[in-house]
Amino acid sequence: MDITSYDQVERFALSEAHSWSKAVDLSPVTFENAGFLSRLHHIDQIKSLLIGFHGHGRWPELIGELDGLRADDVERLIKAITRYVGWYRTLFPDTAVPIPIVDFLAQYVAYTKLRGLPNRANVLEFGSGLGLMVFFMSEDDAVKCFDLVEITQSLFVAQASICSYCYGDVFQNHALTSVQQPDNENIPMKQRGVGIDIPREFRSSLFPWWQVNIALSGRYDGIVSNSNLAEMSASSLDYYLKNWNETLTNAGHILIQDLGSQLNHRHLDVLDAVDKAGYRALARVVGTVGERRFMCENLLLVAESHPDFDVARSVIDGPFLLQDHETVRLVFGLDRPKGVMLSVHDMLRRVVARITGKTSTD
Repeated sequence: MDITSYDQVERFALSEAHSWSKAVDLSPVTFENAGFLSRLHHIDQIKSLLIGFHGHGRWPELIGELDGLRADDVERLIKAITRYVGWYRTLFPDTAVPIPIVDFLAQYVAYTKLRGLPNRANVLEFGSGLGLMVFFMSEDDAVKCFDLVEITQSLFVAQASICSYCYGDVFQNHALTSVQQPDNENIPMKQRGVGIDIPREFRSSLFPWWQVNIALSGRYDGIVSNSNLAEMSASSLDYYLKNWNETLTNAGHILIQDLGSQLNHRHLDVLDAVDKAGYRALARVVGTVGERRFMCENLLLVAESHPDFDVARSVIDGPFLLQDHETVRLVFGLDRPKGVMLSVHDMLRRVVARITGKTSTD
């Protein structure tokens, strides 16, 4: 997705009178107030995003939440980061590649929770950040469809590029579907050019803010929200919570990792909105559970149609976790074997060894 095309299509979307209030409501004010690069003017500016959102000081906390990395965790991370390097090299000629290594681990922590759901065939993610989850989801055979919603121009452009790299021709960029095709009816056949019409099926779609309603018209087994609910306007939060109920399959789950920075809402206000929207929780995890310490607040929600709704509890009851519930144990890794406590240097050394074909010595 090139920057000019996104901006032109967005201007077209804004030309519709009813879209102005929607644009204001969904705008990334939290990013803009913090000075985050919410709009790109040149593709080279993507590099500044690749510094990542997390400092290296959070690496030990994330490793601790997983209780160490097992061999399969290390392999998935190496494979994902190696593919990321391949993506970067398709955009830039640099020999040095910036790697948001802590962001990768944060997304992998979220991915391990998603793997614990009984069904992850169709997943919709809000707050995708750099889109690093795609490097894991695109390699997961159990995931048939992974769709994303992104309202920030800079992150949308980055995500579109990553999705296109990982999914190829089974990726659909919904910002481009907004462009009206020319009417060829009155053009002489000899001037129309030659083409073929082939049906398509997509494994991943990326939706801009002006097409959020299309994303919410689908049916998903899992809805994932990362670090954004507290950053939404009140009306935007209510809009999402109301429509998630219609979008979720009867046995579907909503997985929330981190409620976000408390610039627009206190976390208690978000929890109150979740409760009023009719959702209940199988878990509201904060801090230490047994020997596991969770870095941020986590919610596993179900709607009234879910078979487990009656055993679920209100999110405002306080932190809790249904420890005898199989899905809860799988999502939060309560039975997960201990792994090794690798450092950032250890992980990057393994990535370099994979890319160069050299053997990494432990």
